[in-house]
Amino acid sequence: MRLCPKTNKTQNDDLKTKESGSLVCTKEKPSIYKLPTQTRLKLSIRRWNVAAKWRWNIGEGPCGICRETFDSCCVTCRTPGDECPIAIGICRHAFHMHCIIKWTKSQKVAYPLCPLCRQKWEFAPMEHTSGCPKS
Repeated sequence: MRLCPKTNKTQNDDLKTKESGSLVCTKEKPSIYKLPTQTRLKLSIRRWNVAAKWRWNIGEGPCGICRETFDSCCVTCRTPGDECPIAIGICRHAFHMHCIIKWTKSQKVAYPLCPLCRQKWEFAPMEHTSGCPKS
């Protein structure tokens, strides 16, 4: 049983009985009654502390040189929170920037090689770094 919003009659009051004994609704459209809302949010936010977590979009593997994850700092940085950028080569292997620079300087060859696949090491252009590199 439902109350009609304007007349406070029940829905059964809108039904009439035909001579055949079946019920017929006298209303053409059913009305939808919305309850008035009396509640409002009665508080104000004075301070909002937010915590966030981020991670590099380069897979789950560690740096191929220092074996530390990319979420943590490399052995050169040592202090969590220091900037430790990631370098990706044209071979799509990823390393901490400090690790690969130290590695390439220590090579005694005409051109540095990737420590993992031994291809000629070159930094990948930015458009090549959008995919997930090997780790």
